[in-house]
Amino acid sequence: MRPEITNSLAGTTQPVYLWHIAKDAGSDMLCGRSLYTGVAVPPLQQGLAQQEQQCQLCLSIYRRALQSAAT
Repeated sequence: MRPEITNSLAGTTQPVYLWHIAKDAGSDMLCGRSLYTGVAVPPLQQGLAQQEQQCQLCLSIYRRALQSAAT
């Protein structure tokens, strides 16, 4: 899993760590986003609430893959 910091999530007013699921060791996530692997995500500024959310598209794709493997 790899995080990114975003302000674009609905219903949030503070920065959020949005966790994605990587396809492999590269920079491509299941949802189609590319996250550069050479730079660590910086910590949120002190005083800001550190919220975390999962990428719902990554989770949906992962769940479907698990279901397919189980059948």
